[in-house]
Amino acid sequence: FSENVLGSFSHPDAKPTARGAAAGVERQSSASGQPWREVYRTTSESLSSTVCVDSGRGYAKYGLASSRAPAVLQICQPGQECTQASLLGTALRRLGLRRATLPAYSAIVSEPFKYAGDQDRGFSAPGRRGREAWRADTEQQLLHGFGVRRLAIVDSASLCLFSHRLTSGVVVNIGFGKTFIVPVLGGSIVRSAVRHLELSGMELTQHMANLLHHAGHDCSWRPEFGGDEIPPITVARNIKEAGLEAFPTSLHDHFGHSPLAIGQVLRRTDPPTKQVRFGGATFELGWERFVCAEFVFHETGGEDEGDLPLHRGVMQAVDAAVDAVARGEAEAVAVGSSGDALRSALLRRIVLSGGSANIAGLPERLAHELEALRRQQPGS
Repeated sequence: FSENVLGSFSHPDAKPTARGAAAGVERQSSASGQPWREVYRTTSESLSSTVCVDSGRGYAKYGLASSRAPAVLQICQPGQECTQASLLGTALRRLGLRRATLPAYSAIVSEPFKYAGDQDRGFSAPGRRGREAWRADTEQQLLHGFGVRRLAIVDSASLCLFSHRLTSGVVVNIGFGKTFIVPVLGGSIVRSAVRHLELSGMELTQHMANLLHHAGHDCSWRPEFGGDEIPPITVARNIKEAGLEAFPTSLHDHFGHSPLAIGQVLRRTDPPTKQVRFGGATFELGWERFVCAEFVFHETGGEDEGDLPLHRGVMQAVDAAVDAVARGEAEAVAVGSSGDALRSALLRRIVLSGGSANIAGLPERLAHELEALRRQQPGS
């Protein structure tokens, strides 16, 4: 792969302007014809007048490009202060930007992961038509409604790779309501290879709540937690985020039986305990913190794409991307990048994103499971 540059995009389609450039050749900016790095240097002074919006389903993040971190992290769900429909207006208001000054500002908006694929799978993944409608609405709001000077819409997967100085790889987004596995080659999504799994942060929170209950933990709010009163499921979510960990290898192999036999697991006398503080209270977690993460890799035996465990979903997406290149539907960005060479290159460039991707030990466990799948392939 040629990854010495970050890539460049033009409004409104946010497509790289020089796909398949030879190694060592910088891509050109369609805006000025200059190399991307030169464009970045000459426009860095405008970062304070560029608004960045990450339009996640569970949480939205936004701020000015000149800041080292988002100014606001906000729940973005129906029934909350902010929804997907009201996000852009809410972001400009909370950043203190007056309508009269907006023509001096530019905006960069991330395209949500659910629009990565072309196939229409309903609300959670509406496909090409949904993506085009969302882009048109975003352009209408920001360019015509609020009157910002310029707008760039960039798919979230490419942005994740760029933050790791990559232009090709596989982004695994474990989001609030779904997991999206998105192969990218040369800054362009291989849309036919995108995979959607039912695994989600919301599902893991529910599993954690059930495990905590079976382990005898009371998640009902009490004053020692501090702060405002919150429901038990939110307490479980916060404990999950602080204590969840992926075991290095299969718990089934470690136990000699299914890790979902919760009663049998909790009766074990060798739990690797961890104390999690929640306000003034302490929860001592044992095997339950590892069992919850095991759902990420659990083999259900289902044939549907959405039922696949994470490692099989990733491998399926990688294989589909390799097949797309072989059929000429996608372009590998380095000479010889096809077949096994391309598969190996993509598997070395996996980027995890989304709140539940922060599970301790998840990258190492995913690598372990993918290596096991590679060993099972003919000629490996």
